[in-house]
Amino acid sequence: MTKHLILLFITGLSLLAIGCNGTNSSAAISLPLHSSERRASQDEVVLSAAEPLSEMIATQAVRPADERDTMSVTGRIALADDRTWRVGVLVDGRIEAVYAGLGDFVHKGQVLARMHSHEVHDARAQYETALSDLTRLQAAANLAQRNYDRLQTLLSLKAASIQQTDQARQELVSAQAALKNGQIELGRDRTHLEDNLGIPADLPDEHHSEEVDLVPVRAPGSGFVLKKNVSPGATAEPSMDLFVIGDLSEVWMLASVRQENLAELRLGQPVTVTLAGRPDQRFSGRIANLGQELDPTTRAMQVRIVLNNSQNRLKPEMLATADIPVGSLKSTLFVPNDALQQVGGQDVVFVQTASDRFAVRSVQIGETVHGQIPILEGLKPGEQVVVKGSFLLKSQLLKSTIEGE
Repeated sequence: MTKHLILLFITGLSLLAIGCNGTNSSAAISLPLHSSERRASQDEVVLSAAEPLSEMIATQAVRPADERDTMSVTGRIALADDRTWRVGVLVDGRIEAVYAGLGDFVHKGQVLARMHSHEVHDARAQYETALSDLTRLQAAANLAQRNYDRLQTLLSLKAASIQQTDQARQELVSAQAALKNGQIELGRDRTHLEDNLGIPADLPDEHHSEEVDLVPVRAPGSGFVLKKNVSPGATAEPSMDLFVIGDLSEVWMLASVRQENLAELRLGQPVTVTLAGRPDQRFSGRIANLGQELDPTTRAMQVRIVLNNSQNRLKPEMLATADIPVGSLKSTLFVPNDALQQVGGQDVVFVQTASDRFAVRSVQIGETVHGQIPILEGLKPGEQVVVKGSFLLKSQLLKSTIEGE
């Protein structure tokens, strides 16, 4: 009897405690289930068939690929020496007009500026004198030729002596030599006017343009005006660079490579270049020169990489990084950039284990190669990895974890 009373008393206390806590027996049983769901949420994400997120997720089987190790070196973009022109003048003068501005694209032969020079007047006077002399020498040579021809005729008729004929021949030879020298002198003066000064030697009688006697400053090649050191009224000298023109369709990257890494490089080796702050833009190039002298401070060699720049996205002095494949081929698993997420300070991917389940997998990664991340540890070939919507799964994972707490 006493045992029954004690048992009823304990049962009553238990029921009273349950009533005071506002719970029932089924809620108490659900606690272990809630705890087990919390543990699962830290390892995987489960989506119901009706979950709209499932339509925004795509997976891809992990496949191995043969890749080489990558050497990354830094440097800067530079103008190609063989595609750069420093434009100046051959004589002193004063700039009268400037037609090209900084940043303009100019074509080969285009007039960039015009200059007044006293050298033009002196050269034109000398040319006109040489032209007049040539006319006189031509007339003298024609006269000597006619005189020699006449004496030869008279000699055949025995109306002239051999001595007279020989004298006429000597005069003809001298006149022809003088004519040839006059032609050379005139050609030299013409070349100075047209080739050195860039102005026409022979002018029409009715010309009235003042520009005819202004020295044109022409572009020696097609490209962009990178420097402009002249303005109207300024004095120009042969030692000055009035303009600097660069053809940017092909540029160089000058990369610094440490001495111990030079043995892994070779001429013609393919290179992928990215710009600082723009990792999504990649440019293909090749090693054209391995340098000749180490920098005494950094102990690095300046390696020249040639890059195609037909779209004009590379500018001189931009900072860049070159990824150079080195070493032997090795099999590596790769996933796209969008597949990788960070959870709790760790790199993770989501692996599909069932149609509605995605396991969180910690991975060890290497350096990104062409937008693909090498997976060194954590995945096996053939596993289905989420390549689209991984951020949504991460958000769902964090949401479940917070709710579980």
